[in-house]
Amino acid sequence: IVEMIYERFPQQPPPGIQAMFIAVNRNLLEQGAASRRNPVAAKNLAFLNQLRQQGMWNGSIPVLEAGQQALRAQLNQTTTTTAAAEAEISSVYLEQAPSLSGSIVDFFLALEADIFIGSPVSSFAVDIMKTRYHARRVRNRTPLQLRRNDLQHNYFYEPWGVHGIDHQNAEPNMC
Repeated sequence: IVEMIYERFPQQPPPGIQAMFIAVNRNLLEQGAASRRNPVAAKNLAFLNQLRQQGMWNGSIPVLEAGQQALRAQLNQTTTTTAAAEAEISSVYLEQAPSLSGSIVDFFLALEADIFIGSPVSSFAVDIMKTRYHARRVRNRTPLQLRRNDLQHNYFYEPWGVHGIDHQNAEPNMC
């Protein structure tokens, strides 16, 4: 995927991009890498760690993750009694459904992104594309009040490369 991003934007990141956010279930990737039966997971984990350390476009763009780790960190930083009680309830959900909790965080970060790149065979990515599409169409009535540049910068990566989605004529409809 990263190679395709570099093919689409070879010399520098798209204008205005200050960070690259990657929505990934790190825990699942680490479990796959640890099992030794999944060399692809081990390779992907090593590459993800390299991206996190070195960034993209010669280090000019940091690579970030959120998901479960960001939610867990936020819950551990509570300061008031009310916040501590809410964090205790939230931590129950985080422990019982860590992937779901993390994906909710990732979903809302992806909605706010300047550019979104996803796979047409991923229900997660297609849901984000559809939400961004409809939020753009009803921009003034959406409860999210998404403020990005009409959320038009959406791309699918496929075996033949990264290509833009034409939001003027059709709703994203894959998966």
